[in-house]
Amino acid sequence: MVAVPAGVTVIEAPRPEQVPSSPAAGNEQSTYVPLRKRQRRNARAGPTTGQQQGRRSYRQLAEAAWKEAGEAGAALQADDEEIAALEKVPECFAESYLAFPGPSRVPLPALMEAAAKGAPEGVPPVPAVTSQDVDMKAWYTRMHDFFNLFVCGVGSKYAVLEAFGQQLRKNGKVVVLAGFSPIFVLSEALRGVLEQLYPDAKIDGSSVDSIATSLRLAKLAEGPHKRLFFIVHNLECLPEAHQAILAGLAATPGIRFAVSVDSLWAPLMLPSDTLAKFNFSREEVHTFAPYQVETAARRPNSRPAYSDPVNRMQQSSKASLGLVLKSLTVRHRELVQAIAEEQLENGGKTGLTFVKLLEVTTDRMIASTASKLRSLLNELKDHEVIVWKNAQDGGTVVHLNYSTRVLERLADGEEPDAESDDENNEAAE
Repeated sequence: MVAVPAGVTVIEAPRPEQVPSSPAAGNEQSTYVPLRKRQRRNARAGPTTGQQQGRRSYRQLAEAAWKEAGEAGAALQADDEEIAALEKVPECFAESYLAFPGPSRVPLPALMEAAAKGAPEGVPPVPAVTSQDVDMKAWYTRMHDFFNLFVCGVGSKYAVLEAFGQQLRKNGKVVVLAGFSPIFVLSEALRGVLEQLYPDAKIDGSSVDSIATSLRLAKLAEGPHKRLFFIVHNLECLPEAHQAILAGLAATPGIRFAVSVDSLWAPLMLPSDTLAKFNFSREEVHTFAPYQVETAARRPNSRPAYSDPVNRMQQSSKASLGLVLKSLTVRHRELVQAIAEEQLENGGKTGLTFVKLLEVTTDRMIASTASKLRSLLNELKDHEVIVWKNAQDGGTVVHLNYSTRVLERLADGEEPDAESDDENNEAAE
């Protein structure tokens, strides 16, 4: 059993103490018995028949009470059914459910309805799958038959795909792309593949499209007899344009993909032409494993705010923003100014993706390569000047978590005044 991680608080629905008396109960007032207490009491009853009779008598009494109480009783009935459904949800569910933002979650009403129904009678529960349980030979056969693998299911598929990648090394070259990482840059990854596997290939331009085109041409020149496999963790975390570029690579002879997705809506998020190029073979793998690797990459220091219902902005006695910027180099201050200007153009609420920020810093001659920009951003993050935030599309953005007044002064190249320094912990909501 996986323990609920630190920073996650599970709040149970409030339970009423009493329900109004029913006509069948005479003048006595029936007391509401919590579900867990009823379960313990029924468990002590011994035979299953006794448990069923206890539940049946309680349900008859409760239904009469709810009918007598009218609207208030209907609310109590719904609350009792919700509690019963929650009892069927695994205890480790909170960690996986809260590990990723909204697009990756099952809607709560659907979850409660499925939990209340339970598994059909006579159907055994779905077993957890490990890498040893997967028929990787069959997977490779599908890839040999011009299919790419679309691995989905409940739980992290990271360990399964990594083990599959080790098997694929016997049949060709393997490239692993961590799509869930906030510092992942597709252009740099494909450039690295070209430099290591095809050092003589010519690269025309620095855009990700031109690099992908160069990689396709190099693979076509090599021939399809030498396989190149891509393992992509969390394809849905990549922008749609990058997904289309990878789909173009997947349509190249000799290149095969095995991708994992955790979003329930991932197949609907991919355009039809992208799906056609990928030519996926769907593989359902329910590992029920926690997202430890993915969460550690996306949230290395702490849990996201949405996973803690009682989370509050921490007010710390750190140095003022003005003092921190003075201690950094000119390039750091120019980078902060560029981020502030771009963020204000978007209303002050939306940050910048790494790719967009690299375009801005290249135009301003602050940082022309991803490695230089990443180094500057890491230093700003270490000094708590910037933060990484999750975007609505599942990606991550660089964000200055300050008030609009502070952003305006930073965009103008001015130092934050004393009053603004006192506001540097406020989020731009």
